[in-house]
Amino acid sequence: MEPTDVSLPWLEVAKLALGTGIVASIVTQGLTWAIDRWRTKHAAETEATYLAARIAVTLE
Repeated sequence: MEPTDVSLPWLEVAKLALGTGIVASIVTQGLTWAIDRWRTKHAAETEATYLAARIAVTLE
């Protein structure tokens, strides 16, 4: 089997690069959003636990 010579015009390369950049930015933003949401939720749970313990100590 002979290798075939594949030639991509510059417009195809530009579309491929643009599409890849868009997908990469969407994935990056999605991961950033998910991590921020998790951190906010975790911080709220930690703060609630601390406040519950503080109230319990105060009521003792």
